[in-house]
Amino acid sequence: MGRLRPTAPKASRHIIFKTLPTNYFKRLGVLRALFVTILIVLIGAAPFAGDNVEYSSWKILPSLVAPAFIPILVFIVLFDIVMSRVVMSPDEKEERYATILWTYAVLLVMAAVAWGPFFAKLF
Repeated sequence: MGRLRPTAPKASRHIIFKTLPTNYFKRLGVLRALFVTILIVLIGAAPFAGDNVEYSSWKILPSLVAPAFIPILVFIVLFDIVMSRVVMSPDEKEERYATILWTYAVLLVMAAVAWGPFFAKLF
């Protein structure tokens, strides 16, 4: 005989599935989820960006790569916000695009707070 697995009632399983983060990433889509992950990594690299430039080891990421990519990614986020707003229709997939807009808005604020002092020091 096979082992019996305890099962929850169908209604509660459906509610639990709705609250899982996988549903959130499913609404974002694969490419946007990867983009958000890259942006979070670069936001996390902001405190390590300093005045001196490193040319070796892992310190290349916060001193050379991240300061170059952040302005590019911010403009890509702004463009995707505009395109998501254009594509969003009132009757279909409004929840999906609203999730995308709120995610990007939070990431833009986080990027401005994290990288603002670094770029203010440059200019």
